[in-house]
Amino acid sequence: MALNMVLFYGADAAAPLAEGDRQLVLFSRAGEWEEALHFFETLPLSAKNEVHRNAAISACSKASAWPAALALHADDRSKYSPDPVAAAATLGARGLPWPWALWLLEDLQAGRVPPDDFVGSAAVSCCSRNVQWQMSLALLFNLRMQHSPVAVGAAIAGVARAASWEAALALWALETPARKSFIALSTTVLACSGASKWEAVLLLLKHRPLLDAVTCTAAVTACRDGSSWLHALGFLQDAWNSGERCEGEGSSFPLPSLTSANACLSALERASNWQLASWLLFEFPRKGLQADEVSFNTVMSACVGRLKWRQALALFDLMLTKLLPRDAVSWSSCITACAQGQNADAALQLYDEYSQGVAQPNTVVVNAAMAACGASRAWQRAVALTQLLQRTWQATGQTSDAVTFNTTIAACAAAQAWEMALHFFHAMADLHCVVDAAAIGAALGACSGGRWKEAQQIAADLQSRGVRLSSALEQALLRSY
Repeated sequence: MALNMVLFYGADAAAPLAEGDRQLVLFSRAGEWEEALHFFETLPLSAKNEVHRNAAISACSKASAWPAALALHADDRSKYSPDPVAAAATLGARGLPWPWALWLLEDLQAGRVPPDDFVGSAAVSCCSRNVQWQMSLALLFNLRMQHSPVAVGAAIAGVARAASWEAALALWALETPARKSFIALSTTVLACSGASKWEAVLLLLKHRPLLDAVTCTAAVTACRDGSSWLHALGFLQDAWNSGERCEGEGSSFPLPSLTSANACLSALERASNWQLASWLLFEFPRKGLQADEVSFNTVMSACVGRLKWRQALALFDLMLTKLLPRDAVSWSSCITACAQGQNADAALQLYDEYSQGVAQPNTVVVNAAMAACGASRAWQRAVALTQLLQRTWQATGQTSDAVTFNTTIAACAAAQAWEMALHFFHAMADLHCVVDAAAIGAALGACSGGRWKEAQQIAADLQSRGVRLSSALEQALLRSY
């Protein structure tokens, strides 16, 4: 009995152990299942008992050695009767297939041993881990585990994995003590967050006084996906306040992680709110966070939406000062910010700097540079960049990128280099590249002002492939006459 208490409640929960029992406890806690199994098997038959077997099962479960745990559980029924402690330990083994959970429950019931809270919760958890959420719900109600916060939390986790946020909310709504479980709340929030149901997240967290790091990340992510940047920022601030309040009271509380803060930056970026995104970025050090390249890239992208190329360029330079790696997203965001901010020269200078340090250019970065070429009517350079990418695609086996051709066609059309624009337009079909409305519009735009024969040929080719022109494209066709 003392060993069972130590295994489940800790070293101070029982009377002093015998030396052999103590050794089994050490093996169990360390998950050294082979050593525990060997120790158990070498014990004299007269000295073995259920407690020793349970310790060996616990060691196997912690090491995910579920076949060994099952074998021990089924060992010599003339000596060992069905035991809830052994069943709970076996059910806790990672990787245990869910049908074995049902077998273990049937084994207990055959021995007229009712499953206790530990066994029931472990069985529900096993089915949830195996994404058998319907079975976990059936066990929850059949075993009458609705009163158990652990069991309800496990069932919610199962339906969350199956992306059934409605079922998670229904479980959370049960009038049971589980309603007060922080784990169940966090798991329900995660389920709603995964489905981008930010209104449900707001409802769940409305009266929650403290917000931990995991729940904060889920809440902020849900608000980001729901385009509710104000609530995302509010959740992040609430979590920071929770941590500071607990710290003032002398207790520890996990503060929001960099993942939470970056998710909030992303919510602000989607709203092109570059001022608040910049403010939040520079709040990181005060909150004990160190911004990474994702943080800077997100704020630069927010600057793109508001044509704030100077701010984007300053952040880009600051990344170098902070020794942060500048990846393809960094380069493309800054180049795009400069191009859209009517500073094509700065954009192309950035691309020149980028191209000197890479063996093979990134398609997204080159596309950003080509957009700058279109803004400055440097169509020859756009053509050269497209040809560079074509060689790269051929060398690496990559498929052709429609955005690249669309950008080049638009750049040539803007500079009235219609022959080159149509060359690349027809090349798209030859390379099995998707010809979308943007490409068609740019090609027809290149034909405006009298090149109606070429425009009619484009329309005829599209019609032969079953492509119908929209009203906007028909207007572009008319402008060619």
